[in-house]
Amino acid sequence: EPLIDQPFTDAIPAGVSAGCWECMAVGNRKKIGPDGDHASCLDFHGITRLITFFKNGINAVPQIQGVSQDYHNLSHHGKDPGKIDELTVIEKEQIRSFRDFLRKLRDTDEEGTSLLDQTQVLLGSNLENASSHNNRNMPIILAGGGYDHGQHLAFDPENNRPLPHLFVTMLQRMGLEVDSFAGHSGTLPGLNFTDRS
Repeated sequence: EPLIDQPFTDAIPAGVSAGCWECMAVGNRKKIGPDGDHASCLDFHGITRLITFFKNGINAVPQIQGVSQDYHNLSHHGKDPGKIDELTVIEKEQIRSFRDFLRKLRDTDEEGTSLLDQTQVLLGSNLENASSHNNRNMPIILAGGGYDHGQHLAFDPENNRPLPHLFVTMLQRMGLEVDSFAGHSGTLPGLNFTDRS
């Protein structure tokens, strides 16, 4: 069963929100309400092919049951078990919202295929471990875009593939004739296209 269809365990109770998400497209900005409704982000369908979607207010305490501190403070947990527990609650809610967003893309038809198959969705962080400001081996999820998913690509943690290799792969998937990004050449091995799109 695809991950997108699996139930989320330890989900935040219904009616509790991580706050307000913001969806930006070229020349447009929309707020997605605290009820977690991503439908307005899909309103950009047919308008643009480039959207950034981010969580704002990292210095505000999110309105999530079990969380009493702001995300930024919690991310610098110093291995404090209480902070790690609260950070886990927030990150589970973020992944639940991400899953719900992917489902909405999957369930939206675009010319006989799902909008998810036509959309590359990248979720990541600028740090692998915010507590130590480590930016090596960052957690990255790529969904949609007509790739052959259902795998976890892991490389040598001491000599990892540069993240720009993923960006070159994504740019090529968009039809751009590029072979380098940010001073790095090449694509990410193991990330293949399907013939669905």
